[in-house]
Amino acid sequence: MEAPPAAAAEAAPAAAAGTTRPTHPTCDVKGISWCKGLQKWQITVYDVFATGKRSDPWRHTDYTFGLHEKDQAIAKHAQIKAEVDARWKRETERIAARYSWTRNLPRAPDKAEDAEKDTTYWKENERDGYRPRRVVVGKRGKEQWQYKLACHADDCTSAAAVDAAGGLMWCHRHQHEHGVSKFKKRNRPNYTQRCKIRRRGSLT
Repeated sequence: MEAPPAAAAEAAPAAAAGTTRPTHPTCDVKGISWCKGLQKWQITVYDVFATGKRSDPWRHTDYTFGLHEKDQAIAKHAQIKAEVDARWKRETERIAARYSWTRNLPRAPDKAEDAEKDTTYWKENERDGYRPRRVVVGKRGKEQWQYKLACHADDCTSAAAVDAAGGLMWCHRHQHEHGVSKFKKRNRPNYTQRCKIRRRGSLT
């Protein structure tokens, strides 16, 4: 026996609802998620320079705010992140001040396209304990602006190039002055003010 049209219409949404997984609240801010077990917003911010002690944890968490307090959770997350970011900036600047090749240089902008040409900056290296590197901005072909390792010579704003020993510390001009150039003197390019060859040294 077929069901009446009205009954079939009511059953269709119910059947469809049965196949849909239950949803949970979401937040577009990275570091804020919904904790199903506690029924609270979970705030998570990592501090790479923390000591790991109870009073100075690697991970800052907060479960204070309920379902209808997302705005408060976002504000709290911004507060914690601002404190962590300020510490990160202080610590990386302190590390950069240890090294003679970056001590008096300006910090590189976060985006390479915001950096000035013919200017040497320092930039932290997260893969090497935040040990700083001298960098300049440049392009390779038609690629976007990117940071490249810079020559370590004072007042030089050229990109570093791989030398005869496999090092990446000097531009072609200063490689010759330090005796590590891959070019013989008679074959060496003629440099007057600064090296124009930029073959290697891109940062990833």
